[in-house]
Amino acid sequence: MQPFPQTSPETAAQQNLNDGHLWLLELVDGGPLRFRVDQSGLITFGGKDRIFQNDSAIPSPYRFAIREVRECLRRDVLRKSLESPADAVFYGRSMHYRDTPYDWQRAPGFVGYDVWSATADRYLPPDHVEHIFEGLGLEPVAVLERERRARDFDIEQFDPPRSAYRDGPASGVVVRNKGGGRGSIRFAVDSDAHGSVTPSRTTKDAIEWFASSDRFTQISDRMREREVSVTFEAIRERVMDAVHREAHEAFETTIEKDAFQAELASRLNAHLAGNSGL
Repeated sequence: MQPFPQTSPETAAQQNLNDGHLWLLELVDGGPLRFRVDQSGLITFGGKDRIFQNDSAIPSPYRFAIREVRECLRRDVLRKSLESPADAVFYGRSMHYRDTPYDWQRAPGFVGYDVWSATADRYLPPDHVEHIFEGLGLEPVAVLERERRARDFDIEQFDPPRSAYRDGPASGVVVRNKGGGRGSIRFAVDSDAHGSVTPSRTTKDAIEWFASSDRFTQISDRMREREVSVTFEAIRERVMDAVHREAHEAFETTIEKDAFQAELASRLNAHLAGNSGL
């Protein structure tokens, strides 16, 4: 699978992006995620440095994003668009908690940044990438500004823009031009200063946050939208995906796993028993 495109740091980026017009994209926290689709529709996923050979190899924080891609990707559109779907590689970020707490109800699991075309032997320009992800039923990363003249852009004088995924500043910006040049700017973000949802740190808080009736209803509604059967186990799996997306470190260190799982099962059974429409 084609590796991720190289992105220059700030100092090199200013030299590489001094011509043409620029696209400014939000640089989101989380982890790099790429995938390719073979002729049968099977999707192969990978991170920055390795391919996930099977589901057991997928890091827990990535499961939410990978499930979203599997359920939302419009394979029929991909087959019609490309003679060989495997000729394309799609790149983006799994939006899970690392340093920046997002509004997890607002933020998608996966955002797309780049597309490699083997036919064109290049990474496609940003305007094409945006339309491709939208056409495939996936979220392109938030575009902060389109077609800004390069000569009017100074990285050193650029203030942090507001994030599309939290009530606060973006953690960084990816700068691209249509000639293939790219760079990035990272900002120091105070993760507690802007009222974003902070992952739960105790078992009690985690139960209240992740095992609520509202959470179960939201998951069930999303499953119906994606034409997925709503069952106890399917909802439970998606709750755990959300736990690892929003609070993986806490779940592995401070949350009592057995107590959490038992209470989750109890509350989910009660929710399903009280909602005959499920």
